[in-house]
Amino acid sequence: PSIGKPRDAQRLEQIFNYINANFRESISSSELAAQLGMTTNSFCRFFKANTHKSFLTFLNDYRLARAKELLANNQHPIKEIMFSCGFRDPAYFSRYFREKVGVSPTVWRNRQREEVR
Repeated sequence: PSIGKPRDAQRLEQIFNYINANFRESISSSELAAQLGMTTNSFCRFFKANTHKSFLTFLNDYRLARAKELLANNQHPIKEIMFSCGFRDPAYFSRYFREKVGVSPTVWRNRQREEVR
């Protein structure tokens, strides 16, 4: 993130800490905006200006990174991992994963296992 003012850095730290603690749950920009004493629109503008991503894209990318970590390091079913990372729709998760990673979660997991051997 490109942080200008100390207050902005403090707000971003609050946001990142909240995401880290609650990514498994449903999180809305309006919920975080209210916690920071901002309107939803000002929160979204602030977030994008400082991270260069929309809040939803950032949150989904964070969840995706956690899902990839779990896919690579355990044998739990993909659907279980998806839910544990905050995704609620298997079709959306698969589509988002494929868009960001280039392959399906199953193919990615199998490739990770092959690399370990």
